Amino acid sequence: MIDYLVLMAVVMLFMPESPYYLLTKEREEAAKKSLQWLRGKDYDISKDMLLMKATLQEQEDIGSISLKEFFTIGIYIKPGLLMLALMFFQQYSGINAVLFNLTAIFESANVDFDASVSATLVTLVQVFHKKTTGTIFIINLLIFLILVLSHWFNCIGS
Repeated sequence: MIDYLVLMAVVMLFMPESPYYLLTKEREEAAKKSLQWLRGKDYDISKDMLLMKATLQEQEDIGSISLKEFFTIGIYIKPGLLMLALMFFQQYSGINAVLFNLTAIFESANVDFDASVSATLVTLVQVFHKKTTGTIFIINLLIFLILVLSHWFNCIGS
């Protein structure tokens, strides 16, 4: 597992900057070069570049809001409160307790497969099934990493 993480970290050193990020920094030529590398040398990136520029311009036209405005302007209060409520109920619904104890649950259930493998598979499904929003994906990724590390430390300690 550690070898895989080290390999991924080394590979990331050779990845180019995000074309969108480069456009936000007004480095259009570097953005074109990065996008061409990501898409391949035979891909026509002109449509993608136009779309990214249009998206960037739209975001600049819309602008941003401060944290104070987020909590005081009516149009942001309802969606913000709904988002916070959903995040709260997800975290305090007990799923974390189940995920942290999956190995023990599978061991006590006498499953046919190895309990650790079963727990890892369930966690993988949880992570990749709920990646529909960035926040849920990040939370589940952190849960997955904690489970993998706890399993790894458990194997070392045994």
